[in-house]
Amino acid sequence: MPKPARPLIGQLLTITFAAAVVGNLILVGLMIIRLGHFEDTQKRAEEAGQELAKTRDQIATLQQDLKTIEEKKAVLAPLVEDWQKRVQEKASAEAALASAQEREQRISSDINQCSNRMQVLTAEVTALVGQKTTTQGELQKMQVDLDILTRSNADVRAILTQAAAAERRRAEAQDATESATARLKQVEADNQEWALNCGLAYIEKLARHASTDHRSAVANKPDPYQSPWEKVLADALETAGIAVVPQYPIAGRFLDLATTSPKKVDIEVDGESVHRTARGGRKDDDYWRDLQLQSLGWQVCRFWVYELREDLAACVRKVRKMLES
Repeated sequence: MPKPARPLIGQLLTITFAAAVVGNLILVGLMIIRLGHFEDTQKRAEEAGQELAKTRDQIATLQQDLKTIEEKKAVLAPLVEDWQKRVQEKASAEAALASAQEREQRISSDINQCSNRMQVLTAEVTALVGQKTTTQGELQKMQVDLDILTRSNADVRAILTQAAAAERRRAEAQDATESATARLKQVEADNQEWALNCGLAYIEKLARHASTDHRSAVANKPDPYQSPWEKVLADALETAGIAVVPQYPIAGRFLDLATTSPKKVDIEVDGESVHRTARGGRKDDDYWRDLQLQSLGWQVCRFWVYELREDLAACVRKVRKMLES
């Protein structure tokens, strides 16, 4: 029975040998592979060494360049500092230029405004010159009119002096006439009274008939007032105790209302349609009339119709004040 063990051992040895051979082959393969890797690594190491040498050369070159640059930097430092100063000066100059441009714009705007204002002032001056020329022309015309009025005033004064003398003579004649008229009325009254009481029937009848005709004539006498407002003012003055005479004749004129005591006052009631000019002033004829009356010793008191309509009592007070002053 022990003989069959050899083949088994042989087999085991064979298997072991085969395994060893395979293991060796594997190891050889691995070594070959590692050897290939080593060669590649060695090759890469050589290439890396070459690259390192190049890099060292480049670093040396760069260090030399850096040294050169530092030397140049040391040389250029003053220039850089000077350049920085110049840059700062440039910035300051640019700021000053911007400020100057802004001032220039403001000045330009002010100049434009002044120019516009100057144009306006020039137009106003031109208009004023035109007005001055027109005013000078009007002044010259007014001077001519004044010269004419001065000469006319002298003539008027002479005429008024003559008129005053004539008015005094007329007043004296009127006083004499009024005295004669009063004596005549007294005689007529005495005669009428005698006729009514004489005892003769036919004379008394004639006297009564004449008295009736006289009262009828007085009753039918026309209204002396030229406007209703003259009568309104006359009634108000009479109520206030101021006697007035309507249409009082003097110097060829008739006064609206007149008082002769204690002062000679002409009271006129003026309607705007008759006594006011187109420009709204009083007509010249009223002024000449007033001057004429004043030269004859009269005072003139004029009222517009609207003054009577708005405050009649104030108008009456004005007349009374004129009489009492």
